[in-house]
Amino acid sequence: MSNFKKHKKSILIVLILVVLIFLVNIIVSSIIKKKIKEVLVSENSESRIVSVENVQFKLFSSSITLNNISYVPTDQLLSELKSGKSAKNSLQKFTVSAIRLHGIGIVKLILNKNINVNSLNIDGLVIEKISNPNIREKDLSKSKPLNLDSIYLENISGFKIDKINFSNIRYNIFDITSNEITFQTSPISFQSSGFMLENIKPSLFRLKLIENEFKLDKISINFEDKKYNLSVDQITINFDKKLLNIKSISLKPTISRNAMARRSKYTSEIFNVDVEDLNIYNYNLSKTLKNEGVFIDSIDITGLNLKIYKDKRKPFNLNKRPILINYKLKKMELPLLIHKISIDNGNLRYEEQEEKRAELMTVTLDEIKAKIYNLTSIKTYRKIPLTINLESKLMNKAAMEVNLNFPLADGLNTFYFKGSLAASKFKNYDSALYPALGITITNGDLDGLTFEASADNYSSIGKMTMLYHDLETKILKSESNNKSKFKSWGVNTMVHKGNPGKNNKVREVKMSFDRVEYKGLGNYLWKTIQSGLVNTIAPIGKKTDESKEHQKKEKKESKRLKRDEKEKNK
Repeated sequence: MSNFKKHKKSILIVLILVVLIFLVNIIVSSIIKKKIKEVLVSENSESRIVSVENVQFKLFSSSITLNNISYVPTDQLLSELKSGKSAKNSLQKFTVSAIRLHGIGIVKLILNKNINVNSLNIDGLVIEKISNPNIREKDLSKSKPLNLDSIYLENISGFKIDKINFSNIRYNIFDITSNEITFQTSPISFQSSGFMLENIKPSLFRLKLIENEFKLDKISINFEDKKYNLSVDQITINFDKKLLNIKSISLKPTISRNAMARRSKYTSEIFNVDVEDLNIYNYNLSKTLKNEGVFIDSIDITGLNLKIYKDKRKPFNLNKRPILINYKLKKMELPLLIHKISIDNGNLRYEEQEEKRAELMTVTLDEIKAKIYNLTSIKTYRKIPLTINLESKLMNKAAMEVNLNFPLADGLNTFYFKGSLAASKFKNYDSALYPALGITITNGDLDGLTFEASADNYSSIGKMTMLYHDLETKILKSESNNKSKFKSWGVNTMVHKGNPGKNNKVREVKMSFDRVEYKGLGNYLWKTIQSGLVNTIAPIGKKTDESKEHQKKEKKESKRLKRDEKEKNK
């Protein structure tokens, strides 16, 4: 009994302290909840409604939890967007299941107005873009970007978060006209080091990262309307080295390629892409965040595996107008500068399903090595041409090299390309020649091929020399057993069986093609080269020294070059 009386006072004091702490926790929690709600309510306006369902404060763990936070457009704005009366074509909506701040430095906050947080946990963040694709943006004025080196905040002396955890983050695009989600990412979770606001002068701060590396693992994004999935194994950003590394990139259809082809009204490419490793060096991320453009020193791509399928039984979209890359860069408003892009150990497989042919037209480029220099839209850098060099093995047999030169200066619209193909067996190219040209090669050897040409947005002209011997072909029919695809070729005995021929003279032939305006650069280049192949083998092939039409085009080309030079000197 005496012991109880002895400790009674101590027990009473402890109970009083517990009650006081409990009351303080309730009072502080109530104050914090009220203040946070006041701040959120102050953000409400005619354009948005901001709300939080519940706020909890725990004194012992120095933590704050905000549940079910939402930032949504008003009903009026949503109605205007749906009806097409909105000046903007999209609105933003944000919802968060929970935001938790753990380990808040209460003493520093009270005494120094310095906010220190051990960890920030954001769970269930959903960012939704609500769009009306039928509206053309009327308000073209650009919002002022946030300057991360000059952030103005009142009533605090500093801010620091040691660690940030993101759980189940998603991004959606919602078409308000059809009430459908047209784009959706799978939930993403990751951790990153935190950041601090470094005080420059009173009320002015600069954002500074606590660690210089950021990692993001296992990303998966579904493009529901396009039926593609993009997945990435890991993204690492090293801010010290200014290096962005992306591992195991994959872009694949979510349905079969035949099903993909059936979805489209017109013939279109279906892509299947894998990249082992991608490194971006000296990417000026701050300029991109400030809407000042994309500036990159170099990009290295290793292990590119690209498959393209096209069903040409579908009609072409005659209203399509692909823009050649040199024209596109000149018209681009976004400042873009990538000094160099390198591709190593790449592979390309291109397949076409031709009309009334069971076999796929197949072309492969293996062991690709490519260099692209001066990809830019900036006028001062456009004085230097964009150049592309590609080395590979055609059909995994013959060494091939192609070089393209795109002058980017204003007034210069002609671009140039040349290439070569090493010795190989003609039989290697049957899977491309038979479905495309209606011939199969039974014998013969290619001894070497070179070509060079110039082109603008409308037509190309050039020359080709293809050396070969002992060519034997079989002319096949494209529609029936009685009709040849190449009537002009006559019988197989008339085909040139070699170059040089019996007179031991090398035939150099003309290449030319009038661009099909609804087709792209790949078709333009191939059709130009194809004209040289046909002129070399066919009995009525046009040599470079015997075509009046060619001479006319040469004069036209000379005039075009002079016109380009005058424009350049203006």
